[in-house]
Parts: sequence; structure tokens; C-alpha cells
Amino acid sequence: MPNGKPGDHPLTDLLNWDSPAFGEPVDGLLREIGKLGGESILGRSPWREGLWDLWPRWGRSEAKDAEIAAMVEPLTQLRDRLKGEARERGREIE
Repeated sequence: MPNGKPGDHPLTDLLNWDSPAFGEPVDGLLREIGKLGGESILGRSPWREGLWDLWPRWGRSEAKDAEIAAMVEPLTQLRDRLKGEARERGREIE
């Protein structure tokens, strides 16, 4: 179980320690989603398992890299949805 220290969880590394986890553009999208209040979404299925399983800390492969790259589109959609919801609530978005 993650305890919040660097290197124990990809989202903790990104959002709390500003350390790279998956590489760009995925890291940037995850940071944006976190800033928009989406950390709880990323902590639930199916994101939780997918991010954990694909975390390069467990090793890299061409197949894993392809799966990480495939996350860009759904993460972009999630980010855009959260941005839209924030704007609807009157929140200023950078």
C-alpha cells in the first residue's frame, strides 16, 4: 500500500513530488487532471489498475510503451470533460 513517499505510487510521484512517472504527454495530462480535481477518478477502476500495471517502475517493453501511448486520448477526454465541468461551475481555468 502506498505511504506517500517518492517511488511508491505513480500518482503520488507525479502529483505530490512532481517526479516523472510515465513520460510526456501522459504525465502532463495526469497533472492537469489532478489540478482539476480528478485525482479521485484516477484512483478508481479502471484507471487505478491501468496506471499501476503500466507504471514503468515495473519494467518497460514495447507493448507497455504502446499501452501508455494509448492512454493519451482517453486522458485528454477526461481532462477536457473536467475542464468543461469546472467552467460550468464558474471556475477560472488557466
